Amino acid sequence: MSLREIMPGQKCQAKRRDGEPCTRWAVRGGPVCPTHGGNLPVVRDAAERRVEEARKSVLNLLPKAVERLEGLLDADGEAARLAAVKEVLGQAGLVIVRKAETKTEVVKHPQELALDEILEALVEARAREVAGEALGIEDAELVEEGEGGEA
Repeated sequence: MSLREIMPGQKCQAKRRDGEPCTRWAVRGGPVCPTHGGNLPVVRDAAERRVEEARKSVLNLLPKAVERLEGLLDADGEAARLAAVKEVLGQAGLVIVRKAETKTEVVKHPQELALDEILEALVEARAREVAGEALGIEDAELVEEGEGGEA
């Protein structure tokens, strides 16, 4: 757990003269911004005490985090070690962002390509045969234009 999680920044809790909430950030550890009393000695002292208490609670977590990290880093496999590093960084309030673009391409063996061509030829021949039967043609030959006269 990071100091930011224990003590996140907050907006000033005071109201402006027009009644709207103040939009400035409060002093670290305090409830109001410098304009609304955040610089007063009593407010500064209380804010510093809260920050120090938060810092101590984070430091108390450190031995446990180190022990956990050592255990995870001793794990078998690179994926487990990477997960350990991500977990520890995540607990510290840090995030690893990685975008990876992958391109997938299907590569066929020459035998597969040859079989595909044969299959296409068989399907085409069967389609011609079925079309001929549907038209009542028993025996015919397909002649391309330019071969043996007019088509």
